Amino acid sequence: MTAKIASRCLEWLGHLARMPDHRLPKMCLFSWLPQTRPKGGPRRRWRDLAKTDLKTVGLSDGSWYDKALDRKQWRDMKKLVESHQPQPRGMRSVLCSECGRSFSREVNKARHKCRVERAKPVSEQVGAVQCKDCERWFRSKGGLAVHTCRREEDDESEEQLTNAAAVDVICSVCGRNFARPGDLKRHKCLQERLKPVKDQQGAVQCGVCQRWFRSAGGLAVHRRTHNPQPS
Repeated sequence: MTAKIASRCLEWLGHLARMPDHRLPKMCLFSWLPQTRPKGGPRRRWRDLAKTDLKTVGLSDGSWYDKALDRKQWRDMKKLVESHQPQPRGMRSVLCSECGRSFSREVNKARHKCRVERAKPVSEQVGAVQCKDCERWFRSKGGLAVHTCRREEDDESEEQLTNAAAVDVICSVCGRNFARPGDLKRHKCLQERLKPVKDQQGAVQCGVCQRWFRSAGGLAVHRRTHNPQPS
């Protein structure tokens, strides 16, 4: 049934190729809309199904048109499609000689590692790769790629910590270290605290009682005594 449908599809495709260029069916076949495609997989068109049928007889999208102009040659192609027996969907004809597992394509078999292969040490397995930095072995390039990304992230975090430690700020009076200049600016060493409060760096004065405070935070707490909140 599938071969019969494919044969009728190619028969109509040959009619379209031999039509004059002004005929509407031929214009629809070789035309497209200027709008962009929506998100997701687009629906298959009749032309996409025809391409699949052309592959069964070994024709590409650029070579079928010239053959379709010859009616006799195209009829032979249609008979070839009718005699073609498609492989049942889900059938796996490629077998692994070691474990007997079946695959639909040779590419899948090449990526396969059976139990006999996995029992070997990682360095002796087919397709194993080694990290140049730590000399650790991995079963595939994908495992090595994940390992490399993690190493780069760890190196970046260590570099950030090293840079943070390298920009330590030191107090010129008492020699205390600080990670940021803002911390040093808020710092008051023992020699600074021995001075009168009004002579200390960053001191502020209350505008009501003229009392001095070491910081704006202390002044904010003091102002509550002048303006007590109702209970």
